[in-house]
Amino acid sequence: MRQEEARRLTVISKLIDGHLSVAQAAEYLQLSIRQVLRIKKRVLEEGEAGVIHKNRGRQPSHTLPQSLKQKIVALYQSDDYRGCNDTHFTELLAQRENIYVSTSTVRRILRAAGISAARKHRAPRAHRSRRRMPQAGLLWQMDASTFDWLEDRGPRLTLHAAIDDATGRIVGAAFAPTECLEGYWSVLHQGITAYGIPVALYVDRHTIFRSPKADKLTIDEELAGVKPSTQLGRAVAELGISLTFARSPQAKGRIERLWETLQDRLTHELRLHRISTLEAANAFLRAFVERFNARFAVEPESPEPAYRPLAPHHDLHRILCHRAWRKISPGQTISWKGQTYRMAPAQHQETLAPRSTVEVRVTADGELWIAAGQGRLYRLEPCPKSPTVQRREDVTPTPSRQSYKPPADHPWRRMTVGRPKPKLPSPSAEAISP
Repeated sequence: MRQEEARRLTVISKLIDGHLSVAQAAEYLQLSIRQVLRIKKRVLEEGEAGVIHKNRGRQPSHTLPQSLKQKIVALYQSDDYRGCNDTHFTELLAQRENIYVSTSTVRRILRAAGISAARKHRAPRAHRSRRRMPQAGLLWQMDASTFDWLEDRGPRLTLHAAIDDATGRIVGAAFAPTECLEGYWSVLHQGITAYGIPVALYVDRHTIFRSPKADKLTIDEELAGVKPSTQLGRAVAELGISLTFARSPQAKGRIERLWETLQDRLTHELRLHRISTLEAANAFLRAFVERFNARFAVEPESPEPAYRPLAPHHDLHRILCHRAWRKISPGQTISWKGQTYRMAPAQHQETLAPRSTVEVRVTADGELWIAAGQGRLYRLEPCPKSPTVQRREDVTPTPSRQSYKPPADHPWRRMTVGRPKPKLPSPSAEAISP
């Protein structure tokens, strides 16, 4: 019998003996008069058992069957769900196994089976987080994470992604073999196409974003306003997006926290779907990002987004591309990787100054475009090759063109054939010495 039940039995016994009134017993036990009378009746009928709750030792009606608990433990110990955190495992049980239980229930079942938590949470440190941006589209944090996303089933990949600071929404994500310019272009293309042009990007000081020459400018170059840029820097400048450089990983903590979440959740889901190639991983990302945003995205402080629409004359394929500079020849052509190109006849609307320097843009599908000023772009096409001229030795001589060869009994042949060549006198040592 518990201490509280023993105290209740003592008070009810004094009530039965007439030492206490019903009101006094109700006051001592902090119960209503009706409840005290009901307990008194049970004690008179059952004795000491009258103060013990009737549900003690009884299985609750909403208790999970033991077979279901064993199934949950067996699923967690399988290769498919091994290493999932409790919350993610609960979501996967509902999505894939049609087992609908709460996270706390799963946690109790796993701990009772002796399975410790997959992730150890450290004690929180005192840190003052920066407030989120008030509007969606004011700031995107962009970065890449190299990790064993495919575990031992495939190569080590790098995930490029951008997250909106105001909502925590993933606006674009793409896998690549390494951290590269093409991966970031894919992320920007996804985000701008789906949402619009953001105001600013918050990135680290990687050479993809910031030119190494920026730290080596002379005083004269700084006074002249020289600003070395990168391929990505020139592209985002054309779109009107400003670049802000973080000096530490903690400064862009939202996307660093995103990597921690994705390395836990995305890795397990790639394993569940038996994905082992780069192409399959990129194809799976779209559905995963939609579910991730529905689960973790928050509403911004201001409902009005700050995105700008893409201008009608802007083509992302011709902006997010490689850029180089070439000189125009007198024949209005340029040279690129050993091939001569000219402006397509359908777009050849102006003559460029010979020997002038122009910008050449190479899109992801291999097309070449030339920037002719004021935002005009003209497509380039290979120049037709001139007919191949045969070498003289490859041409079979005709009988009329065969050279004349005198017969062996010709006087000239008799004078030259067999005659030794005259020897020149060798220089003497006296002539060689200075």
